[in-house]
Amino acid sequence: AELQQALLDVARGREWASRGAMFRMPIDRVFSVAGHGTVVTGSVLGGEVRSGDVLELLPAQVSVRVRGVQSHGAEVDESSSRQRTAINLAGVKADDVHRGQELAAPGLLQPTRRLLVRLKCLASSPVALRDRLPVGLHLGTGETAARLVLKGATIEPGASGYAELRIAEPVVAAWGQRFILRRQSPPLTIAGGTVLDPGVEPRARIADLAALGQALDSTDEGSRLSACLATRDRIDETPLTAAWKVGIDPARYATLVERLRSQGVLVPIGSASSRRLVHKQRVAAVAETVLRRIGTVLEAHQPRRSLPRKMLQTACRRLATAELLDAAFDRLLADNKLVRVGPNLGPADAQVKLSKNQTAARAKMLELIQQGGLAPPNAKELVQVVGQKAEMIEPLLVLCVEDGRLVEVGDGLYYPPGALESARKICEATLAGGTAATMSQLREAWKVTRKYSVPLCEWFDANGLTIREGDLRRAGPGLGKPLVE
Repeated sequence: AELQQALLDVARGREWASRGAMFRMPIDRVFSVAGHGTVVTGSVLGGEVRSGDVLELLPAQVSVRVRGVQSHGAEVDESSSRQRTAINLAGVKADDVHRGQELAAPGLLQPTRRLLVRLKCLASSPVALRDRLPVGLHLGTGETAARLVLKGATIEPGASGYAELRIAEPVVAAWGQRFILRRQSPPLTIAGGTVLDPGVEPRARIADLAALGQALDSTDEGSRLSACLATRDRIDETPLTAAWKVGIDPARYATLVERLRSQGVLVPIGSASSRRLVHKQRVAAVAETVLRRIGTVLEAHQPRRSLPRKMLQTACRRLATAELLDAAFDRLLADNKLVRVGPNLGPADAQVKLSKNQTAARAKMLELIQQGGLAPPNAKELVQVVGQKAEMIEPLLVLCVEDGRLVEVGDGLYYPPGALESARKICEATLAGGTAATMSQLREAWKVTRKYSVPLCEWFDANGLTIREGDLRRAGPGLGKPLVE
């Protein structure tokens, strides 16, 4: 009698799912009836079910159709929350259904093998909850093996904490759902808990269990939704999945998303034709990971301190979606953690380590280029004259460009800024007063061969110093501006 009264008191104090909620029913019995086929029974957790409804058998994700519904031994038009219910199913054999599975509205729940939970270790437990402890998970009507992930922490008897459950077989759950943990041998109940994230993504890395657990444990729906979305590469949750993931009313989903967007918590990424929202914390987290990866990539390309953006993004392609990578790179540039080095990108604090041979080769190379004036040795000639392999000389040339010591003109030609300034002054004098000149005339003015005049003229055109009109060139808008301060 005392137990009965206690159960009634709990039932009266519980906020039961209202009509109109999505259907859920854990299966506790399965049998076959001649002439009818498969029948399952259970207690409806929420929503209603009627003959003709299409449901999903989980975690198998099999679509089934309701042939008939009974409650307490009588045929009924529908059964709803809190009622014991028997459902005659079409589309599945009795041998393919078992206790522990669940029937739900299609798309409501997703199978998972990872749950983020709040745990309470029983004061009577003879053992503390420790990292990697094997346990028996009792969830819904099912039981399966699981292992605790506590990131090195321990939850003592009588204490509470946050943990992740790594489960041997797929299960389904929803935010706020209760469960029990039992010691496997000898069998004993040691803890109970509440599901906070019923669908931790397979490859997700949770850096701070306590922080994420506390955020998902909030009584504020917006805070829970924000915490959930902060772990996602993209916001593809629907009102249905949001209800499953964080326990919010599907009718309030759009309002909460708009509130987070207006607060700047959710930011748009992607092109104008495929805009998506993503949590700003997710962009920041990916950006930091990208910056570390770029450092690793540059280590392998020493003495380079920068590389083309496309090459860097290719090296980071497995870290996130292409849209999110773009947003992360833009964030790093905006925060000046990445800087533009000519056409390339590199960390603002990148350090270059040169060996003695590389230092000597760079000095010799710069000396030869400086001595060459407007006719310096090109990259191939430098390899021969300096006496080092192209694998050493070419990165050193790029490094000198990044340092501002050289300017790449084209065709393997590199000039000191001072030499280009001399070429500019000569060109300015040649084209003074609106005069036009052919490449041959400029070549004679520069006193170089065609080997140098062609790339020089093309570089002057590309940088607005000259304007080409057929075979002639006239002064461009940049010709009167010094190249060296």
